[in-house]
Amino acid sequence: MNTISDVIATWMVVQRKWMYLESIFASDDIKMQLPDEAKKFGKTDAAYKKIMEAAYKQPNALQACVKADGGNRLNDLKNISFDLDKCQKSLSNYLESKQMSFPRFYFIPNDDLLQILGSSDPKAIQPFLLSLFDNCKKLVFGKGDKQMIGMVSDEGEEYDFETPTKPEGNVEDWMTKVDEEMKATLKLITKKAVFHYAKSDRIEWIKDQIGMVALVGT
Repeated sequence: MNTISDVIATWMVVQRKWMYLESIFASDDIKMQLPDEAKKFGKTDAAYKKIMEAAYKQPNALQACVKADGGNRLNDLKNISFDLDKCQKSLSNYLESKQMSFPRFYFIPNDDLLQILGSSDPKAIQPFLLSLFDNCKKLVFGKGDKQMIGMVSDEGEEYDFETPTKPEGNVEDWMTKVDEEMKATLKLITKKAVFHYAKSDRIEWIKDQIGMVALVGT
């Protein structure tokens, strides 16, 4: 026979899972990107809220753990827990697909990645850039935030991209373009710096370069 303590313990586990997933699937962007998972969560969410409404109407904890129709409350909660686990698994697979497309996403926690994926604003990437790129504090956006035109380091050094990139499509796609443009631009800047090195005063040359280019060029 199921004990009240079993019901309460399972209920607490379900509550933690539900709170985590509910905050995620509350995002319209996540719903658009994961329509099937959002639909499944919606059904599970409705079933759990029905149980919570019944508990709210029955303030006696012991009686709230027993269904009024004599059914098995513990089985209901276990089924909900199982469904939430499936939603979590689908979410994990989704995140992994994004990480595989843009491996730098492995450098940040899943919760941070969800913040990025759950926003349609390209600037949502800014707080996490230092984790994604070594010493890159932010991207420089052009007029109307329709282009990314450069990068700024944690010390405030800035350089312009040779070819501005547009934040269009999936975030992992345009971040890959940012990564490629970063490498291409820094390579070109370094080649130019090395070319002018022999004809320039060393101190003035160093002052004209961003730190990493001065080190590599030297």
